[in-house]
Amino acid sequence: MPIHKQIIHQTKFLGIDFYKRTRIEEHEVQINAQQNITEHPGMVIAGKVPITNSSFTELGSDWAKIAHHTIELTLLDLIINDFIELVLFKDTKSYLDNLIKNEYKNYRLAIKNKYSGKDWLSKSIFQSVKSIERSMEEKAHLRAVIESLLDKYLGGSDTFQFPQKSFVFELIKRYTPNNSWMISEVRTVFFRKRLKLEIIPQKREEFKNAYKILAQIRKTLQQESPEFRRYTSELNEIIEAEFAKRKSSN
Repeated sequence: MPIHKQIIHQTKFLGIDFYKRTRIEEHEVQINAQQNITEHPGMVIAGKVPITNSSFTELGSDWAKIAHHTIELTLLDLIINDFIELVLFKDTKSYLDNLIKNEYKNYRLAIKNKYSGKDWLSKSIFQSVKSIERSMEEKAHLRAVIESLLDKYLGGSDTFQFPQKSFVFELIKRYTPNNSWMISEVRTVFFRKRLKLEIIPQKREEFKNAYKILAQIRKTLQQESPEFRRYTSELNEIIEAEFAKRKSSN
């Protein structure tokens, strides 16, 4: 979506452009890959890591990686299936009537088609993008979307000892009531929350295969597209930072 130069923000002082931000380029990052890989991309990580049949053990799983991969691959699935588009934009920022000038590249997400699936996390991401587009003058930049998403599962001001683990537990709780193929329960044992999750073998195998496919698509895109590689790096930093904000200090 090429655009003409557009002033995004401007501050004048005594008739001088003290600050001006101009959009000089904007286009969709084209991603062509296999569609309709799974009905529940938000659960594919369950096919990769040992969080099934855990019998309330601590597992030793890396909850940060689980949370990150769950968000990243679900978002990728939404992009692949044309529900959301990934947009790269380039701005120039100038100060004191262009005395100081630099370029700025970043990414945003945009609604492309109405979401028609039943996946919990996909719905949440889609709604975050949609609500930001409606309520903010700015577009749905990556940071705003991830912040909104985590607020849905962890609250806007709450802090947690292990926010990534709390996110995964809360996400699984939302899948359980309406899906007969899984049973989950969270218990507090010796002051620590433990997860029991059981998924029927057929679904477990589906998620395992879906994870492999989505992970391979991500790897291929990173190798072939500098724009996508930069996007995944930016997304990784944002997810890590947004979870860190929700980590308690004690």
